[in-house]
Amino acid sequence: AVKARASKTAGATATTVALGVNHSGTVDAGTPQAMTTAWDIYERIMSTNPVTAVAWTTSDIDSLQINLRSGS
Repeated sequence: AVKARASKTAGATATTVALGVNHSGTVDAGTPQAMTTAWDIYERIMSTNPVTAVAWTTSDIDSLQINLRSGS
């Protein structure tokens, strides 16, 4: 699972947050989630590795990097 606490300011250009992972140089950014102006926790649960589409391995987790993106 990847979780982030985020909010947007009124009139902000960035209105979404995407939670993802970088696995061996390949990024799966995830689906953008609409942010509100109140602080909230955004979450993405990945029961399998979204880059390889198979079960996570220990080596996957050891080299994993979180990827967070904001957008509109």
